[in-house]
Amino acid sequence: MTTVARLRALISNFAALFAMPADAAATTRIERVPAIGRPLGRPEWSAILERRLDLPLAPRKPGPKPRVEPDTARPAQLP
Repeated sequence: MTTVARLRALISNFAALFAMPADAAATTRIERVPAIGRPLGRPEWSAILERRLDLPLAPRKPGPKPRVEPDTARPAQLP
């Protein structure tokens, strides 16, 4: 069960909200979100989430990641 009092305080007339003409750019961004799997929000908000979750959320450079060569200067440790 949920309480909708807070939401009704923010939006008193849901019918008017849904009757508003759609912003084409915003609609496109919202529709793309499930396909790209990234959160929809301002870059600052995504950066906060990245730090908090320790996960990359913002789009990165496409393509394979650069190879990291093992450190050959350090000899292998034997048990």
